[in-house]
Amino acid sequence: MRMAWRIFPSADTTPSRFVNDGIELCNQKKYEDAIVCFTRALEIDPNSAVASIAWGRKGNCLVNLKQYEEAVQCYDRSLEINPQFSNIWFIKGFVLDSLGRTNDAIYCYERAIEINPDYSLAWKAKGDILFAQGRFEEADQCYARAIELNHELAPKVASSRNICAQFIRKDVPATTPPHDSPLAETKPATEPAGGFPGTTEVQLYEETIRKFLGDIEKSQLRLVRQTVARDISELQQQIGTGKEMVQELMEISLKQQELIGKMNIILDLQSSFIERLMEEKEKP
Repeated sequence: MRMAWRIFPSADTTPSRFVNDGIELCNQKKYEDAIVCFTRALEIDPNSAVASIAWGRKGNCLVNLKQYEEAVQCYDRSLEINPQFSNIWFIKGFVLDSLGRTNDAIYCYERAIEINPDYSLAWKAKGDILFAQGRFEEADQCYARAIELNHELAPKVASSRNICAQFIRKDVPATTPPHDSPLAETKPATEPAGGFPGTTEVQLYEETIRKFLGDIEKSQLRLVRQTVARDISELQQQIGTGKEMVQELMEISLKQQELIGKMNIILDLQSSFIERLMEEKEKP
């Protein structure tokens, strides 16, 4: 049996290693260097679960570099691979909302909620847009659901909920714009205000990604070790089989030598017999 040797990339050149390095650089606010790492990971493996993470994190770096449309394209690529990535839907919605594309943002938040009905930040974000659009009853329902899931959000939406209550009770004319809306401040059409929301849910998302990438690295190394061990076992079996064959050949060779010795004895006897016959024939 001929053995096929396999060549594996070292652990330092796996896509997950590049993504982990990119995350570290992103945490250090070295966004351009991080993008290089994410791009390198995507060059090696553009279609796996790791690639989905790489596209998403590359998009985050582009947002920090104020390249918002490019960031949305990265989120789209991430979601093409993994459309169930609720956090990417949420972050994409956040960027689209900041760019003024509120209807598209609502769609993203709704997709995030569809995938994860307990996504409190998505409920709040959807409520903020509905509030800014004057859809106060719908907004209040979203806020209520967000608070139900995460009580820490209550102070952040208290003012908006009070205004919602006034409009719902008709205490304020429906045409009056809410002056203290969470989104009432004018935001540049091309620049998200305040960066990404720093929340416990997003931190949990980060920790989940890091654990996922770490598990992949361990799995890759385990696969390499198992494959090498199997190849070594196969080689040892081949060596053992070779030794047995050599032993058998040596035994056959010894038997052949023994047979040749016996044949030489027979030939010697035959020669002696022939010589005696010749001598008898020559006698008068």
